[in-house]
Order: sequence, then C-alpha cells, then structure tokens
Amino acid sequence: MNKITAVLAPSKRLTALMKQSLFTNAGYLLGVNILNAMAGFVFWGLAARLYQPEDIGIGSAVISAAALIAGVGCLGMNMGVVRFLPESKSPQLLLNTLFTLGTIASVAASGIFLAGLPLWSPSLTVLRQRIPYAVGFTAFASLTALLGLIQMAFVARRQALYALLQAVIVNAGRLALVILMAGFGAAGPVGSILLATVAAVVMALMFFLPRVETGYQLRLNLDRAQLGDIIPYSLGNLASTLFTQTWPLALPLIVLEVLGPTSSGYAYIAWMLGGVLTSPGIALANSAFAEGSNSPRQLSHILIQAAGPGLLLTLSISTAVGIAAPWVMLLFGTDYAREASRLLRVMAVAAPMVLLSWLYFTRLRVQKRIGKLIVASIVVAGCTLGLAVILMPSLDILAIGIGWLAGNSLVALLATVDTWREISHKRRMKAMKPRPSLAEKPLIVAAIPCYNEARFIGDVVQRTLEHVDAVVVVDDGSTDETAEAARAAGAQVIRHPTNLGPGAAARDCLRAGLDLQADILVTLDGDGQHNPDEIPEVIAPILDGEADLVIGSRFLGRYNNVAAYRRFGIDVITFLYNVGSRTKITDGQSCFRAHNRRTLETLQITEPGFGFSVETLVQARNAGLHIHEASISCVYHEESHSMNPVIHGVGVALMVVKHRMKTLFGTSEANSKSPAPSEGNA
Repeated sequence: MNKITAVLAPSKRLTALMKQSLFTNAGYLLGVNILNAMAGFVFWGLAARLYQPEDIGIGSAVISAAALIAGVGCLGMNMGVVRFLPESKSPQLLLNTLFTLGTIASVAASGIFLAGLPLWSPSLTVLRQRIPYAVGFTAFASLTALLGLIQMAFVARRQALYALLQAVIVNAGRLALVILMAGFGAAGPVGSILLATVAAVVMALMFFLPRVETGYQLRLNLDRAQLGDIIPYSLGNLASTLFTQTWPLALPLIVLEVLGPTSSGYAYIAWMLGGVLTSPGIALANSAFAEGSNSPRQLSHILIQAAGPGLLLTLSISTAVGIAAPWVMLLFGTDYAREASRLLRVMAVAAPMVLLSWLYFTRLRVQKRIGKLIVASIVVAGCTLGLAVILMPSLDILAIGIGWLAGNSLVALLATVDTWREISHKRRMKAMKPRPSLAEKPLIVAAIPCYNEARFIGDVVQRTLEHVDAVVVVDDGSTDETAEAARAAGAQVIRHPTNLGPGAAARDCLRAGLDLQADILVTLDGDGQHNPDEIPEVIAPILDGEADLVIGSRFLGRYNNVAAYRRFGIDVITFLYNVGSRTKITDGQSCFRAHNRRTLETLQITEPGFGFSVETLVQARNAGLHIHEASISCVYHEESHSMNPVIHGVGVALMVVKHRMKTLFGTSEANSKSPAPSEGNA
C-alpha cells in the first residue's frame, strides 16, 4: 500500500500544481495560441487550395499590416492593463478609457500608414485608392487593437477562459468565411478575418466582459486621472513592443518587396507555423506576467515554475516539427515543401531561445526595468531585421529564420548573465544582513478554512508562505482534492470528516494558532478572493503594538468586485454591529484578519455558520481588545463559494441581534459551552 501511495504521490502533486492559477490561466492562453495556430494552419491550407499564391501574398501582407497598426495603436496599454487593472479603484472607467484611447490611436495610425503606402509598401497602394478598402483596413486595425486590449483585461483578472472563447469565435468565423469568400481574390482572406473579429468584439463587450467586471457597460471615456500612471509605463512597453512583437509583422512586407509575392506567401506560411512552436512559452510568459504583477515578491518563484513546463513543451513540439518539416509543408503543396521547409526547421531550433527571451521580458516588465527591456528588444529586432536584409539576396527566405535565431540567442545569453548577477547580489546582501534572534522575530502562522477549493488552495498556500512561518489549512469535509493540493503546496492540514460549517472551520483555525503557539495568526479564504501579498499590511498594526485584532476591510479604497446586493447586506450587518460602539468598522464580514496571542486566548466561537464573524467581533469588543482595520482588495470569481445571499444576510443579521442582546442582558459568550473540537490529522 505504501508503494502504491509513493507512486501516486507525484501524480497528485502534479495535479495540484497544475490547478494553480499560473498554470490554469497559462493553459487557457496556450489553448488560445494552439487554437490560433491550428486554425491558422487549416485557414492558410484552405487559402492555398482556393486562392492563387499572389492573392495569399498580398492578403497576408494586408493582414500583417493591420496587426502591425493594431500593435502600435494599443500604445503598449495591453501590457499596462495587466499591471494596473488589479489595483485600480475604478476598473470600469479605466477599461473604457483604455478602449477609447486605443481605438483613436489605431484610427490615427491607420491614416498615417495609408498615406505613406507609396513610400513603404507600393504593392499595397490599392488600399488607399478605394475608399471601401481604406475604411475596411482602418476598421480591421482598430478592432484588432480593441480585441487585444479586451483579451489582456481577462488575463489581468486571471479569467483567461474568456480569452479562449474569443479565439473560438474568431477562428470558427474565419474558417467558414474563407471558403465563402473564395471568389474575392486577396480580399477573401482579409475579409474573413475582419468579419470574424467584429463578431468576437461584440460578444466580448456584451457578454464576456460584464461577467468579469460586474455590471460593465461600454462607454466613450478619456479620463485623464486614469491615464496618469498607466500611460508612461505603457509607452515604455510600446517602445519594447515595437522591437519585439510588431516588427515580425513587417517581415512579410519586406519579403514582398525584396523577393516578390510568391516568396512572401512561402515565408508567411512557415513563419505562421513557427508560432506553434513558441505557443507554450508565450502563454506561460503572459500568465507569469499577470501573476507577477499581482505578487511582485514571488516573481522569481513564478518564473522558475513557468520555465520548466515551458521548456519541456517547447522542446517536444519543436523537435517533432523540425523532423517532420518537409511533410508538414507538403500539406500546403509541393512548392511550399520545397521552398519553406528549411525556414521551418530554423524556427524549430530557435523556439527554446524565444521562450527564454519572453520570460526575461516578463521579469523586466514586472520589475519596471523599461530601459533594459528596450535594449533587449533592440537586440532581437536588430539581429533579425539586419541579418534578414543582408542575407536575403543569397539565402532567400531562410535569412529571416537565421536572424530570428541569432537575436533570441543573444537575449537568452543576456538573461542568463543578468539573472546570475541578481542572484549573486541577493546572496551577498543576505550574508551581510544580521539574522534576528527568535525573541526578536514573532511566530506568524496563517490558517485557511476551505471547502472544495482544490483548484485554488495550492496557489493560495504558496503565496501565503512567502509572508508567514507556517500555513494550516482546515479542510471542512471537501469532496475534491483540497487536502492533497494543500499538502503538496506546503501546508499542514486538518480535515473534518464531514462538512461542519464555516464556524467550525474558523474555530479550528484559532485553535491551530494556539496549538502552534503563534504570536500572530492570520486567517484568509482559500478560494483566491484575498491577496496573500497584503498580509504584511494586515499584521502591521499588531507588530506596531497598536491593535489586538485587525480586520482586512474591502471598503477602504482598494479594488473589489463585491456585487451591489452583497455590499448592501454587508453594510446592514456592519451597521447593526456599530450601533452603540465607540470604535466603528467598515466591514463586519471580512474573514481576512490578524489576531495576536491575547485575541486567540479570548475568542470562543460557538456559531456553526457565517455568524461567527460577528460573534468574534462582539467578543473582542466586550473583552476590551483594540480593533483596527487595514485596507485590502477582494476579487470574487464564478467559483467563489457562497450560500444564498438573502439567507446568508438574514441569518448573520439575526446573529448580530442575538449577540447584542447577550451583551445587554449580561450573558457572556465566554460562558457558552463550546462544541467539542473536530478530529483532524496533520
């Protein structure tokens, strides 16, 4: 039996690991990339059969140009929204401001591009010669920019599932339309993607985004206050993006002008397939960016977590594609197999270097080291474009692959040197810093009650361990793998044989703090709604000797997506608690709290349900404990556990009245007999 358990343990740890938000959202983003790549494979395969190579060459150039303009029109705000949306006090206003500015900038960039076509792409001057073409191109670029901003808003909120749904709409639409528009020449591939993009934007704004940002409505806004911090950061990222992400879209234009439309078609297909190879790295880097932006102190840990699976997937896919390159290209025709196979193989060799480059860019973005980010981006762009232009006359389309490999290899080397220097510096600083004695350093323990939170608990535990000495998870009779995920992440686990209720779980959390002789016990939820990186702020009043009990309030200015009906119920409960109290609070239902030893020895939870939150506050007030509040954020998601809000609100309100009556008539909660402790195992 022990041998079987030993064999299954790694599998369970892997399962728990993959349920963390880093990998969950990376999985959705990888799904987006794979879906885009596979649908692109089919799309261009159909196009190669239904259209002439010249039509594909011109059409692919127009599509790349629209994507290029969209990248410029975003002004780097696709990165800025990930960094700033989680901490915004007015997220809907911020989103509408970014959407409005991105659309205006894309329209302006499209106008400049169309006006200068005789200079930088004479082969596409037809776009400015006909008004419908010019309007269609401008709409294409603007909608592509808007779709990208919406996608990154989902990433910022760790709801990348909706980004995947966007991709499903776009790809299903373009595959159907490219067949229906086969008689339209070069306009067929372009028009099919344009119409599919329109459908995806409409669905995202009307149905998806309101589910992520409760009550969201599209409005035209240009709020200057919202742009104060995000624009400088975004423009710095735009400078980097111009070198790292948008310039590859210009390659088909260069090939078109230097080698002609037929070679441009060959190069574009191979380049598009090369995107499949970097999909794991790009997905993990984007997810790591969101995680790192929310938890900057854990950045190194996040990047290490992302690098292992990313390299494994990238090497596996690139090896397979590199070996099978001629047969893969043969699906597009014998000419493609003959002309583009070597380029695809070079792209396969470059894929692992691309992954390392993207992770390095993620690190620099989270750390806001924009200067070094731009330098690294210039290295990639300079090598790729420079070698492509120099070698293209002799090596044909293979030149762009060689440039791509050289540029990313240099950045990967730069990342290795820079990371080693940072690690060495941290080690030196740690060696120089005197180690505090045990008497000087309080023992801080976190206790997390949870029920069926296998998807989130591993990530919550790991993030919490960054700020405390130990984590205890009280599993209130979960029917999923919550306990296994918590143990794999490094927590001690107390299990209830059945679901005893939130009050019983909270009681065992307090007892765990006493059993471990904690100087400070932090409690927070296990479903990811609380941010463990805010623990230092919650415990600060206790460390400073100003408080015995600290409540993390959701209503002191930081972001929360608490629904209006829920906020109303919390306000009523808090009001009932505040009546007749000298110390007023703003959030009587928050479970994100910090307790000192005196508080742990005072509180006696008897309520089995959510009424325990108010019961403990009444007990603390009656005992003369000093109660403070600290500002926290709160993000509810679709899977946050919650009972019927009406039943919950009425039940807790009755608990408030009951305990206030006990106080008035001199009945002490401390004299109430506490239920017997539940049995657990660590």
